[in-house]
Amino acid sequence: MGAPAGGKMEVANHVQMAQHGDVAETSFAVFSYWSAVQQQLTRQAGPKDSPVEVKAEGMALLRSPLAVQQHLIRLLFDSGEDVQGTL
Repeated sequence: MGAPAGGKMEVANHVQMAQHGDVAETSFAVFSYWSAVQQQLTRQAGPKDSPVEVKAEGMALLRSPLAVQQHLIRLLFDSGEDVQGTL
């Protein structure tokens, strides 16, 4: 299947956010780019209808009030102004 994304992870390359009512969830995951490339090469060598399967490894799932998630989104997409110390 290729090299796993395992080991000590400090950077998430996949962030997913959802909300239901006033409850929000933010999940962080990582997947191996090497594994994704290997899967694509395998697919090119085989049948064209074979799916490319890239597995992500979850790192964290945060459940919070919706307002906290909205604050996180504002921090992530800030216009570049200094936001240090606002958490």
